[in-house]
Amino acid sequence: MEGGGDSPTGTGKSMIAFKLAEDHKNSRVCWASPSAYIFQTQLENLKREGGSDFGNIVFLTYAGLMKMESGLLSGLLPDYIVLDEFYRCGAAEWGKGVRFF
Repeated sequence: MEGGGDSPTGTGKSMIAFKLAEDHKNSRVCWASPSAYIFQTQLENLKREGGSDFGNIVFLTYAGLMKMESGLLSGLLPDYIVLDEFYRCGAAEWGKGVRFF
């Protein structure tokens, strides 16, 4: 999924990505975010609104991605990649994990 960089916080970019995961339950989604807190908060908001359980999403933080061994990274084999708060991938260290994809 491209774009969204010009849309401010709270406009639903993550909800679009969750809808993609919901509509493609047989696909593996790798979701990277600056923190587990952000991801958990989004899931909690979805559940309050009656959203699905997302067993097809593999969640990683940017810091975790940069520290992950290449063998584990190559085993992810995602069908879709969501880079939440993508602008943070420009950071020298966090960007290292994203370059794998």
